[in-house]
Amino acid sequence: MATTTKRLRVEVVAACEDAEVAVETVLDWPRGSGPRCDINGRSGRNVVAPKYDPLGKFVLRLEVHRKFLSAHTLCGILPTQLTFRPPSMPKARKNKRKIPVTVAGPSDRTLQPSGSSSRPQATRTVIRRFHVLIKRQTQLQQEISRSRASDDNAAAKSELAAIEHEIEELGGLEEYQRMSAIGQDKDRGGGSEKVLIGWLRELQVPTTLKEKSEKLRLLEVGALKPDNYASCSTWIDVTPIDLHSRHPSIKEQDFLLMDPVEHREKWDAISLSLVLNFVPDTHDRGRMLRLAHTMLRTSGLLFVALPLPCILNSRYLTPEHFQGLMGAVGFDQVYTRWREGGKMAYWLFRKSPAPPSSTYQDLLLYKKKTIFRQGNRNNFAVLL
Repeated sequence: MATTTKRLRVEVVAACEDAEVAVETVLDWPRGSGPRCDINGRSGRNVVAPKYDPLGKFVLRLEVHRKFLSAHTLCGILPTQLTFRPPSMPKARKNKRKIPVTVAGPSDRTLQPSGSSSRPQATRTVIRRFHVLIKRQTQLQQEISRSRASDDNAAAKSELAAIEHEIEELGGLEEYQRMSAIGQDKDRGGGSEKVLIGWLRELQVPTTLKEKSEKLRLLEVGALKPDNYASCSTWIDVTPIDLHSRHPSIKEQDFLLMDPVEHREKWDAISLSLVLNFVPDTHDRGRMLRLAHTMLRTSGLLFVALPLPCILNSRYLTPEHFQGLMGAVGFDQVYTRWREGGKMAYWLFRKSPAPPSSTYQDLLLYKKKTIFRQGNRNNFAVLL
């Protein structure tokens, strides 16, 4: 029997409640020749459960863990590739019905990608493109709003329309959020809540709260998942918010529009994980930090997470400059974590008991852009 190969691109069609993803498609396949399935080049013989419909076509139902699909299919944004080969020797069809095998069957090794995958890089590329488009969109909207009715801003309006069209072509903000959620998976260097939880434990926060019979009031800004802190529900009372909520448990709220009087010193901790880099305006980033300072109680904690290039490859921002800027706002650095060649940088700041002692000259340093690096750099900056 000649060995042939059929390649099929399969997309995710349903998300099961038990954290598995089902993929279903129909193949023209001879009866009795149970195919072998390779997933992205890795042998997946035991993950296929063939069935036959009345028309005699082969129906594939593949059940794999969401974590695996997030690494290989981006939860439906990009399809996975399956290679089907009939066995080298024909086998008699057995009457015994095959039982679908879920992720509990194959070992983790079976479901791992072979070598480095380009798809994480593709995710980051699309996310960066979203950032560029949204930043330019905001700039053009501000330019048009500031112009007088008599001004000829046809060029700006035309560029704005083109940018908005490209954003929609990419799937809009909902698609950006979905890709961001994938980019934050722990197998992509994300899961920043674990960094914050680890630091809180180092500071003995759970023990202190238990003695007081209290919980840490945490405001999670830019939450893409409602249960990031579910494992710490006994000592963390989290309020997740986002500009465009994707879950009923996440409140749809613009952090910059929150009432500073109503929320003054209301929170024990605020998380800004991958939030500052999404704010298009440099001064709004600084305003966000000032607002967080106002909303935190004395000695409250501010957690910040940024893509590492924002501080290591920016012409306007360095780790030292960022720490100085945070001091000017009124924060003392408690912890920081990043490494050369890594993807993320993390900080934990504490609201200073005393008001900032920055002079006018000190503040001027953080009110305008200062070039620290030359060459091919990004333009990320934070201004007060």
